[in-house]
Amino acid sequence: MKDKCKCNDFDEKEDTFGKSLRFFNVIASSNIINDGNELKVDHTKIMKCRNCNSYYIWNTHGTEYYENDKISMKKYSPKTDDDGLRKVLGEASGVIDEKDIDSHSELLEKIRDMHFNDINEIYLDENKN
Repeated sequence: MKDKCKCNDFDEKEDTFGKSLRFFNVIASSNIINDGNELKVDHTKIMKCRNCNSYYIWNTHGTEYYENDKISMKKYSPKTDDDGLRKVLGEASGVIDEKDIDSHSELLEKIRDMHFNDINEIYLDENKN
């Protein structure tokens, strides 16, 4: 299903911003950095296809986008779930490359695992008594 989905038409190809909004939900976005005149709005968004749940990354370098403006997105395979993506991008500003998102996501998953294991150990210790 993912191979035949219309979202593949967006993978590293230009299309209009308005059309993308019909196919994708915004899952996470970094904080916008602007130039003080609010003309430059650099940030990164993670988008998810409404049909097949494929992820795309979209970096903006420039002015705010309007319906007919051309954009380009790239297919992306996240290293964490949607909540993790929101946390990683919510703490970042401007454009973030995939390597940074992935390394922060992997760190977040390790922290989650450690926290989960700590809770399990506490639970098991309490049940032994």
